[in-house]
Parts: sequence; C-alpha cells; structure tokens
Amino acid sequence: MASPPEKPISSIARAAEIGRILMRHGAKTLAGALGFIPSSSNVIDPREFRPAAVVAFLRDIGPVGIKLGQLLATRSDLFTEHWITAFSTLHDQVSSVPFADIEPVLASSWGEDWRSDFAQFDEKPLASASIAQTYSARLRDGSEVIVKVRRPGTAARMEADVRLLIRLAGIVEARSPDIARYRPVEFLRTFGRNLAWEMDLAAESRAC
Repeated sequence: MASPPEKPISSIARAAEIGRILMRHGAKTLAGALGFIPSSSNVIDPREFRPAAVVAFLRDIGPVGIKLGQLLATRSDLFTEHWITAFSTLHDQVSSVPFADIEPVLASSWGEDWRSDFAQFDEKPLASASIAQTYSARLRDGSEVIVKVRRPGTAARMEADVRLLIRLAGIVEARSPDIARYRPVEFLRTFGRNLAWEMDLAAESRAC
C-alpha cells in the first residue's frame, strides 16, 4: 500500500469550479442561493434536481461525486427507483495514471530503492479506480502480492471536495426546508469519514 502526504487544494478555486459545473447542468437557482452568481432570491427551484442533471453534476465533480452517487444508489429508503437507476450509472472505473506518475508515490512511501523489495513488478495496472490503482508483483521470497497505490493528488482533492460540499449543504439546509429534512450535512459528514478511511491504504492493509 502506498499513500504519501499531499499538498492541500485551494477551496476558493475549487468552489468556483463547482459553481461552473452547477451552471453547466442548469442549476441556476441553486448556484444563486449558494452565492456563485448574483441572485435576487434565495429560493431553490426543485425542478433543477432532475436525476440526469444530478448524475451529470456528480460525474463532473470527479471521484467524490462518483463515490457519493454510488452510495446514494444504495439508499432506496430515500430515493425512488428512477433515482436509484440513475445513480447506478456512476461507475468507479477510470483511465489509468501512467506509471511514470505512480513511481514517485512508491519511492516516497518505500524509498528510492523500492524495487529491491520485489523480484518482479508489473507496471501495467490490474485495475484503476478513483482512489487507487492495483498492480501485481512478486516478492523476493517468491510470494505473489497485489500492490495498491493511491493516485497522485487524489486524497487532497477528495478531502477538499467533501469539506466544500458540507459547507454548501449547510447553506442549502438553511434555505430549503424540503431538502433540510433529509439532513444532507449529517449525511455528508458520515460519507466523508468513511471516505477518509477508504483513502487510508495503510489502515485498509491492517484490516485485511
């Protein structure tokens, strides 16, 4: 497992980017209520929350949006079948990161001579997901192992996105009683804690 520390992400720049994503998918009253664009009203039009638009928004956010959508797809207690079907289209399979970008992560975690721990290390990933990529390898004693490496920059971006979404959810809760009854802030905080554990590859390794 390899997951070195990462630089923090600018929340201001990311908030502006998320505002643009909202606008791209037609959520104008929501963008206005959140302060992304000038608005004379804080009223949020529920018609903006169509399954296709929400799923497109989550997909465009990136890994956090995809993970959140996958979780929402399991909540048949909150959503109709139409919504569940829409959320289920969000898949975690993504394009792989070149090994040239992965190798510094391995070196940061295990040292510049990390290859000395292996008799063989296949640089082509077995799988590539939003948080990490997995590789097959063989140790010096002949043991076959799977090495999971966190994608560079993923943790910082996902942590920043969760914090930002929690703040935005707090604004929405205050301005929309219909949405507030679903307690999105509490939901996102729990989601963030679970996601932090998933990103902690060392903890995952100890639990195996």
